[in-house]
Amino acid sequence: MANILGMNFSGFIAWWLWRTIYLTKLPRFEKKVRVALDWTLDLLFSKDLVQLMAVRASNISLAEVEPDIEPFLIDRDRSDAA
Repeated sequence: MANILGMNFSGFIAWWLWRTIYLTKLPRFEKKVRVALDWTLDLLFSKDLVQLMAVRASNISLAEVEPDIEPFLIDRDRSDAA
């Protein structure tokens, strides 16, 4: 419910008025267009929900998975800037 200048608004009109007021308070025209476009797309398209399952690998080493690959070690003590 919204009360603007003594007039009561509710439902879709109150929702639309709030969004319009919010847009007028944004700093730049580009930002206003982006937010309005984002809101419009949210109205037209449903949310895409994706569920990612975290799969934990067992404690195996790289040598067990790919025995032909030698481990790559980095010598952190040596400086290449000389």
